Amino acid sequence: MKDTHMMSVAAFLLLLVSGKMPVQGFLVVQKNTIKSSPSHSTSTPSPECFICQPPCRASPRFNDDGRGTRTRVFLMDPASEESQEICLETLNLSSSQYEQLMRLSELVVEWNEKINIISRKDCTVNTVWERHILPSIACCAWTDGNPLHSSKTCVDVGTGGGFPGLPLAIAFPDTQFLLLDSVGKKLTVVADMAEQLQLSNVKVHHGRAEELTGQKFDVATGRAVSSLDQLCTWMQHLLQPKTGRLLYWIGGDIESSILERTTSDISIASAWIPALAETCDKRVLQFPQVEVSEIARKSGIVLPKRLSIGQQQKKKKKKAAPDQSTDKKKNAKGAWKKRSDEPKERGYEGFQRYDSSTRTSAQQKG
Repeated sequence: MKDTHMMSVAAFLLLLVSGKMPVQGFLVVQKNTIKSSPSHSTSTPSPECFICQPPCRASPRFNDDGRGTRTRVFLMDPASEESQEICLETLNLSSSQYEQLMRLSELVVEWNEKINIISRKDCTVNTVWERHILPSIACCAWTDGNPLHSSKTCVDVGTGGGFPGLPLAIAFPDTQFLLLDSVGKKLTVVADMAEQLQLSNVKVHHGRAEELTGQKFDVATGRAVSSLDQLCTWMQHLLQPKTGRLLYWIGGDIESSILERTTSDISIASAWIPALAETCDKRVLQFPQVEVSEIARKSGIVLPKRLSIGQQQKKKKKKAAPDQSTDKKKNAKGAWKKRSDEPKERGYEGFQRYDSSTRTSAQQKG
């Protein structure tokens, strides 16, 4: 095995000396090399060795902060064989759905240059694909107990740039999705992307979750919107009584008191897509409607009384309409106003004014 490895190194150096491999390419390869000696075999190529690439489908990239710390980040190409295998085999999606998801990653990058819908730091198609799209649809591999497989309606609370709502709408075309957010410019982008992807099962709503009334959903989704107790307070009334479910994408540590109320807690990388182990620490939590209401009740959060967008519009129209009950203008406080239309009583009603003109004419005649 060592001899084989040394022969590969020798062949690589021979290509470099002969000029068939540019020096710039050699420097890039050297920069991405790991110092530790990886184990090699003829059957399983190691992604950590530059000799074994390009056979490795997920090539590592390293970020160096200048202080000796190197962060390993995988940027998976949506058009790669690995991505195709994940979508078609692991997640059991169709070819047309796979193409829609790839197109979505392109649309997000195009729109993000105009409006900041996701982080603009290293916003590429590969980044959007691996950090946003694949984690959103990873639950397609969840067959036993996944409420999305049987749901007819779903609301995505705080959808932002359309995650996880848009990828889920592609993966579950028979479910009607309402993508909700309080930021109007992001919803404009989401609506445009849904139209370009021809997603007839997607609608958007501009407003806050606590203000949305008159609708009940089989499933509610959210991804890192806020703390769980606050989210449950906002959207508890949106779930179908008893049968409704909340699916929440979250990373980091979660309080044990919250986890006790879940019916499932599944790691995206560990359970569904192992290829995301280096970049995704998120998990999907499932809460039944009863537990969502209980979390909201125990949180003690009191929502401020806000008018819905429809109520606000009605209030504005009412203020703008003229007062038809009376034509009199309302006077300001302290302004002069006429007390009565009756004549004033002055005490000399029979008094006749002296006319000097009659006296002058009489004198002229005399």
